[in-house]
Amino acid sequence: MEHENRRFRARRWYHLSVGKSLGAALILEGGLCFWEECGCLPLSKGVPVSLAVAVGGATLALLSAFLVASYLLSWRFQFSTRSLLAMVLVVAIPCSWLGRAIAHAERQR
Repeated sequence: MEHENRRFRARRWYHLSVGKSLGAALILEGGLCFWEECGCLPLSKGVPVSLAVAVGGATLALLSAFLVASYLLSWRFQFSTRSLLAMVLVVAIPCSWLGRAIAHAERQR
């Protein structure tokens, strides 16, 4: 009985983890991309792209903080293949969006 309770306590939904932070970053970037494409954001043209790049950078900084904390506190820092693929998406979405915006700006000149 005690073993089951200990395992249940270890899986709380509010504990910050790599997968949860990557999921939140993907949702935020996807929302920014969708809102900018449909014209729902009352922001100037480059702001959503800049926000998406900032979210990707903040996610990389958070993962670096996880890594440093794991070394200092002797935690096991591990992530799944799903988290690795999500991290690739978190970085690839703003990079491709920024590249498309730069190409569009160069065509306008």
